[in-house]
This record gives sequence, C-alpha cells and structure tokens, in this order.
Amino acid sequence: METRSKLKQGDFMTSISGTHWLDYDIRDLTMSKVLAKQVRERPDKIYIRTTGGETMTYAETDVATNRIVNWLRSHGVSDDTHVAVMMENSSAGLLTMIALAKAGLVGVPINVNARGPQLTHYLNLSDASWIVADAPFAGQIAEIAGEVPKLDTVILWGESVTVPGVRRTLDLAEWRSGSAAPFENDSRHSDLAFILFTSGTTGLSKGVMFNQSRTFLWDEGVVSDLDVGGGDTYFAVTPLSHASGLFSGAFMMMAVGGTIAIAPRFSASRFWDEARATGATFTTLLGAMVGFLESVPPTDGDADNPMRLISAGPYPATWQSFEERFGLKLVSGYGLSDHSSCTKLPIDAPPEKRGSAGKPIASYEMLIVDEEDMPVAPGVIGECLLRGRFPWRASMGYYKQPEAVLEARRNEWFHTGDSGYLDADGYFWYVGRKKDAIRRRGENISSFEVEQFVAMHPDVEQVAAYPLAAELSEDEVAVSIVTTSAALDAPGLIRFCIEKMPDYMVPRFVHLTAELPRNLNQRVEKFRLVQWCNENRAELWDREEDPALRRRARAKPPG
Repeated sequence: METRSKLKQGDFMTSISGTHWLDYDIRDLTMSKVLAKQVRERPDKIYIRTTGGETMTYAETDVATNRIVNWLRSHGVSDDTHVAVMMENSSAGLLTMIALAKAGLVGVPINVNARGPQLTHYLNLSDASWIVADAPFAGQIAEIAGEVPKLDTVILWGESVTVPGVRRTLDLAEWRSGSAAPFENDSRHSDLAFILFTSGTTGLSKGVMFNQSRTFLWDEGVVSDLDVGGGDTYFAVTPLSHASGLFSGAFMMMAVGGTIAIAPRFSASRFWDEARATGATFTTLLGAMVGFLESVPPTDGDADNPMRLISAGPYPATWQSFEERFGLKLVSGYGLSDHSSCTKLPIDAPPEKRGSAGKPIASYEMLIVDEEDMPVAPGVIGECLLRGRFPWRASMGYYKQPEAVLEARRNEWFHTGDSGYLDADGYFWYVGRKKDAIRRRGENISSFEVEQFVAMHPDVEQVAAYPLAAELSEDEVAVSIVTTSAALDAPGLIRFCIEKMPDYMVPRFVHLTAELPRNLNQRVEKFRLVQWCNENRAELWDREEDPALRRRARAKPPG
C-alpha cells in the first residue's frame, strides 16, 4: 500500500536546490514524462475516478490521451495550435487537458459561463483556433464565432451538432477511433502549456502563461507542507478550468502518483456521500462552500468519512466546530494564478494562527511594502510582493501583454495588488484586494468587466460596480446606475444582463442614482457607494426579492 509523502520542509529546501523537486529533475517536469513515469511505476493504479462511477488507471489514461492526440493530429492540429477547452468537470474534460499538454499544444481552459464579449475576448487574446466544448455550450460559441477570426474548428462532446460561423464541427466521441500508438514529443519543461485567464481586476482579463513544469509546481506546498502524497485522493469540486482544480488537484496528484476524484460540480447534500464513495482524502473549498456544508443538518455519522484535509478559502471562523464535526483538519494558503500558490497554513498551526494564510513555503519569498515599495515592519499592512527562490517558480508572464508584465514585476518583485501583513512569527494575514474585484462564491469577478457589460444597455449613461457583503458568500455584485431615461428600471436592466453576462456576474443589487461620487481626478469613489448602500440597503432593488429573476440556486444551498 502506498503511503503519503513524509518529506519535511527542511529536507524540501535541500531537495529543490534549483534543479530538483521530489525525485524529479525540473527539466523532466513535462506532461509526457510525468505520465510515462507513473505508467512505468504504477500502471494499474486508478488515476481518475468520477462520482458517476468511472475509473481510469494510469495506463488507461496514457492510452486514452494517445488516442485523443493522434485523432486531433489526423484532423490537422499542428504543434503551434492553441486549443480552448470549455467543459464541465468530467473525465473527458480532464483527458482533453492532459492530451493537449502531452502533445505539446497550448491549452486554454475557459469558464463554461463565459459568453458574449467575455468569451470573444478570451478566444481572441489567446489566439485559440480550435475549441473543445460540451455540446450545451455550442450556442454560446455560435453567438460570437463571427467575432473570432482565427476560430476554425469546434469539437463537441455529448451531442453531434453543427456550429454555424466556423469552418467545421467535429464530434469528440470519435477520439476512440484514434491510434493508441505513442507519438513523437519533444516538449521541454520551459515550453508554454496553458493560458489561464485572470479575473480582470484592473481591466480586461489577462492570459497567464504556464510552462510545462509550472503546471506541476504551481502548488508544490501541497506536498512539502501538507504531507500530500501517492496515498491521497484529491476531490475536484471546483472547476478544472481553475488552477486549484487542474494544477493543485489533477496534475499534482499525477506528479505524486495519487488519484483525482471528479465531481461535475459542488453539492452540499451529496458532498460527503461522494467523498466516501471515491475515497477522497483532500479537497479545496472556495467561497461559501464550507458554510453550505455546515448548513446541512448534522448526523451521527458526519465524522465517518475518509477526508483528512480541506483547504478553505476564506478560512472560516467556525473552524474548530467544523473540524470536530467532520473529523478532519482545515488548512489554508495564499496564491494567485498570476504567480503561484506560495503560502500554506501548517496542519499543526496553533489556534491563534488559524485564519492566517500560513507561512511562505520554502520555494518563495514574500515581502510587505508601502506605497513606495519600501518594506514595512511586522504587523503593518501593505502590499504583498512575491518572488521565487528557484528557477521556474513564477509564471511566464501575460500572453501578448508585455506592458502588464512590466507593471507587475517591478524592483525585482511580483506585485500582487493584494493587501496584508506578516506577523512577528512570519504568518501572512490577508486583508483585502487593492485591485478592483468582487469575490462571489469562489469566483473573482472583475468590476471593470461587469461595468462593460452593463454599459452596453442603451439607456445606461454611467455605471459603477462594487461588492456588497452577502449573507452566505463573500460578496454580492452591486451596481449604481445613472440614467436620464424613464424607461430604464432595475428588472429591465437585469433581464438585459442575464442575456449578455455569465450568471455569476449578473448583479444582485441595483441602485439608480442621479450621479456617481467622484474625486478630483474624476475617479468614481466606490467606497462611498458601498458605505451608502450598507446604510440604506432597503432602498436598493434586490434581484433575490423578484420571483421571476432570482437565481434558483440561491433559494437554498447547492445540492
């Protein structure tokens, strides 16, 4: 029986003296080589397990991804093709991601809620000429196909339909006809493998470039500081289009020879039954997920589950009762797709440190600075800066946006735009976002992008989007609108938004006002809007109070 890694932080520092991680030479951290290693050492071990009962061993994963790659090549995919992937959590979606990396192509994971201008931006910026998608999203692709000149091929999973506006539509189910033979691959660890999009906190979403090795190293603290290894099963309930699901989950489990259990989506009522059925030992919960699990009525068997670790963000104030009820440990960390997951709250952290994001792991340095980039004393809030101690620990930058790279990387440090402080013991305490973002149910939402969508309404003259505190989640999206049209009302605006925007971005609160507060530089003072709304919440239009427009998922916790 395989055991979990027992590598400790001191040993870890020695083992990553610049060229090695665990028993890997950094230069061997490519998808083709890592998967080949696991096929040699544990071919019959289950790598993929789904809540629907599917299983695939490492050997079967290798053969399936060979078939996908050879099938793609038979249809003309070339080594420099960028392939977007717009799929719900599934074995097919994960196999597609693995196949793209294994073939040395560039994968572009896309949030399945993306549509309209946002989806257009993702595809155009990333230079995606192919897209693999679940069939239900064919309509979203068809809507914008004419605005994406490079989009040539759409591959659908689940139903064979034609997508107008593109040269051809293929059926992903045909991958099984591809050859199982190994194919030539000369990918290097430094080659571009994925482009993941940021939340767009200071403008339109940026495409973060991940080279092959960084897809395995992005959350290396899971191994070094949380003792996760080959005996673990990671439960993917967050989207595989996110770094947490794809890199912290699926790819990290492959690197250590573990198992990835996949749920289509998070369900509070099914979570523990699915964890037991899949043997899940570790997962990541974002936003209000911990609260949703707590809201499920307790039973005598709550602690009878295989889960030993849950990484929670944000860390709940009720951590002690949660741990006792479910018989596990809650951990946490700090990271961002632009750079890395670079801190970890130790499993044995003392009670007074719970709520922090832990300490920087051995591969990274963290510095807190003032507005002039000068270091501040412990306990003083400032901007969090990061840098790697070893090669290939940071991103390759932003795709086709060198000016954004120069802005973020100043004075030899990566500027996160986030505020926090390091205490006297070296624990990082996250305070908030300097960036203009809204965090709703685990999704970072760009205020700028919300404003861009709302401003498309012909009767909207000015708009400001900002977060308001929610009952169950971190934030809810609120907008203040200036209009001179008597025809514009809140329900009509929200119906317009529902047609144009991903559902998670659609505002909940609408505030119609004669003017927006501005400073001397004519920048909107959103903090004044937040203050006014908090003091006058009853005067806001609330989507949840309109039976025809409320989100069905908000009637009760998911599941």
